[in-house]
Amino acid sequence: KGWIHDGIDAFFRGGRDPLQTSDCAYRIVSKEDTPAFVSIVQQKKRAQTGNTFWYIDPAFIVLRRKLTVLNGVWEHEASSIVGVKRVSTVEVLLSPEYEYVCLPFSCIAGGKREQEQSPFRLCTYSASSINISAISKDVGYMQSAASLLHGELLRSEHHLSYPCAQPGLLACFQCQGCVYFSVINGSSNNFITMKFKLKAPKGIISAFGGDGDTHDIPPRSQRVIAWASGDG
Repeated sequence: KGWIHDGIDAFFRGGRDPLQTSDCAYRIVSKEDTPAFVSIVQQKKRAQTGNTFWYIDPAFIVLRRKLTVLNGVWEHEASSIVGVKRVSTVEVLLSPEYEYVCLPFSCIAGGKREQEQSPFRLCTYSASSINISAISKDVGYMQSAASLLHGELLRSEHHLSYPCAQPGLLACFQCQGCVYFSVINGSSNNFITMKFKLKAPKGIISAFGGDGDTHDIPPRSQRVIAWASGDG
């Protein structure tokens, strides 16, 4: 029995926070245990020779929660946190006991002009038939996505951290072809206000933050304040 391909055409919008760049999230449902690959694929450059098309960072996070648990907690299933490239992919083992939500996002797309669109195709390739559908965003899993994404960054083996405004922390995380800068505020009562400037060498682009922007980090929270990648 051959593997099955499916996909949905979509796009990122500019002028938004990176996690808000996709208008929709995508529900993935499987009726049986099955291995699958989930990918974001962009158009090829050679098909866009008549314009200034360039690849962006096709990142995404996949969440899951048990169907049998009322108001169950969203968990991290997989994520692809990448720099500038055409395709990003994760491998997952889908179970009918869980519902899955895929949330695409892009730092470069978020830094473009408001409403400017960056097209992509969300693809699945699975051993058994699965269903993928666009759904409206829900506050619950959007908050979970932000928290779980920071959790994955913190678990990265390749990161540096610097104390700032005790009990705060400035952290730099190296991912697949990109770096994230995040501020973690451990205070229970006080905001951390940070002005951050990133000087990128030739061949490195920064999509947001790093231009002397000032960031206010609420108590007991964390926030990505800058992102940089090779220019592809």
